[in-house]
Amino acid sequence: MFGDIYNSMGGIAMNPGIVSLVVRDLFQTFKKESENGFEFNIKLSYLEIYNEHARDLLTLNSEELMIIEDSRRGIMIPNLTEFAINTHEEVVKHIIQGNSRRIMASTNANQFSSRSHAIIQFTIEKRSKTKDIVDSFLQSKLCLVDLAGSERAAVSENRGLRQREGANINRSLLALGNCINILSDSNKKGAFVPYRDSKLTRLLKDSLGGNTRTVMLACISPSYLAYEETVNTLKYASSAKNIKR
Repeated sequence: MFGDIYNSMGGIAMNPGIVSLVVRDLFQTFKKESENGFEFNIKLSYLEIYNEHARDLLTLNSEELMIIEDSRRGIMIPNLTEFAINTHEEVVKHIIQGNSRRIMASTNANQFSSRSHAIIQFTIEKRSKTKDIVDSFLQSKLCLVDLAGSERAAVSENRGLRQREGANINRSLLALGNCINILSDSNKKGAFVPYRDSKLTRLLKDSLGGNTRTVMLACISPSYLAYEETVNTLKYASSAKNIKR
């Protein structure tokens, strides 16, 4: 997701990562569209879901965020900090700041283990440069989601807080899997989808079942030691692929 983001402030990183590539593509698109008479405003927010609590990563001492659903705007987080951005460098600065506040820990399975799910959200407004009496604009939302990996306690040998974190990660991934299974099954069309089983699935409701285009990248290991995790991950991705709008 982040690639070599910490070395990208002074120039082009050798391994820029998905976030940097998406942001560069966005600004290139804005530049082309500006020649066709349009202007863009873009805002960035960054949050994590840790032990089923949503927390703002772009402000100090963030309290738990409330997630609500608006009939017109969909899923919203009223008190989430948003920063207006104009350059790729500004995005990198905010993400590095957010990463410094994200919960990380070392486990037997991973030296730098994410203990939370992280969501980078861009809110984009597109307006015509032609001034009119009525100010109309098109608004869209782009979410880049970094899911924490599922954990088996027998492998990670986690205890205490680390074990509780792993259990919450697995619980939210199971809730996501349940939603994906229902949405991908043509025989269950119109069935109840349990988005409220987890903060993660509530936040991803628009991405899973809304008017969106969604891409899932599944990370697997070539090691035979991770055979079970690899199979489960591929089953997860295969189900997601079958979701039809």
